[in-house]
Amino acid sequence: MEITEPFASIDQGTIQRLIDNQTSESKTLEYKRDLPEATDQGKQRFLAAVSSFANASGGYLIFGISENKEPAEGEARYALHGIESDDTDREVLRLKQLITSEIDPRIPAIDIKPVLIDDKTVLILKIPASWSSPHMLKSGKFYSRTSAGKQKLDVYEIRRLFLDSEGLENKIQQFRSDRLAKILADEATVKMGNEAKFVIHLIPLQSFSNAPNLELKSHESFPGDYPKPMGNGACTWKINIEGFASYSQAQDQSHATYVQVFRSGIIEAATSTYLSPDRFPVYDLPERLKGHVRRYLGTQKDLGIECPIVVALSLLGVKGHEVYNGGRDFDDTYPVERDNLIIPEVLLEDFDQDLSTLLKPICDYVANSVGLSEAH
Repeated sequence: MEITEPFASIDQGTIQRLIDNQTSESKTLEYKRDLPEATDQGKQRFLAAVSSFANASGGYLIFGISENKEPAEGEARYALHGIESDDTDREVLRLKQLITSEIDPRIPAIDIKPVLIDDKTVLILKIPASWSSPHMLKSGKFYSRTSAGKQKLDVYEIRRLFLDSEGLENKIQQFRSDRLAKILADEATVKMGNEAKFVIHLIPLQSFSNAPNLELKSHESFPGDYPKPMGNGACTWKINIEGFASYSQAQDQSHATYVQVFRSGIIEAATSTYLSPDRFPVYDLPERLKGHVRRYLGTQKDLGIECPIVVALSLLGVKGHEVYNGGRDFDDTYPVERDNLIIPEVLLEDFDQDLSTLLKPICDYVANSVGLSEAH
């Protein structure tokens, strides 16, 4: 069995299990006895391996496990060897700098960490399947992977990767468009009436490639507290065809708020309370949006969902609404001239990324739509 736990949970037990089970190298797993040499040849071999994972299905590159290619009867093929380094942190920094400076475009969300087992250190790299492939070495070479390991790509395979990358972007756009159409038609998770709607989507890229199939059977399916909809007040939950939803709804369906967790790991949160009745503030949008996004990203992280994650905000049915940009001074208002604001997405590459910086373009877009330079 290969590695199945989240990266943060990988420990000496994970490594020991790989060795005890003699887990073979594969398209998503490769062992190296020694760290990359500082020579040009050593660097190129390392970069070729990293880029091959990113250009294929992603996977793990583990340093400190040796391979006996021709084991005698009764001998193990894979054994713990450990890396030779007096400063593991320095090695981690060296490898990160190599990846950042020598592969184009940059591969996001690579994780590296040492694991100590039996007084020996193993270094694990997790390379995600990339949303921006194909990645090229600065030497001009492209690599990918099969079950036999890395391979250099020819021009036809490179073109296919470019087309696959464009296809992923199209799939994300189509999913978002389909869901917004359902909300507008009042056919989404709960009926929301004719009120204007504030909609957040958190879409992991893995949901369209190596998609998880989350077992969402009740509110107890979540490692922590189950996600609550935007806004305050009591809510209830239900299991539906998409996965899990919690929601709050007025008896006359004049307004509602919900969060939908899809089995693929996508989260959709929508509310008709923030934009009612005919105006909404832009001055507190950055903090309000950041709070909601942080909370739902926490849910995804707890469920083992991985970055990168597309973050999107949509404001539906807002034509004629007025935006105000300072405290409770309703005299300082600006009319919205479009019915729907479908705001361009941003990409979260790491759960530790600064959300204020990430979400600023979204908030500024809302401000720009009514003639303001930025959201304060």
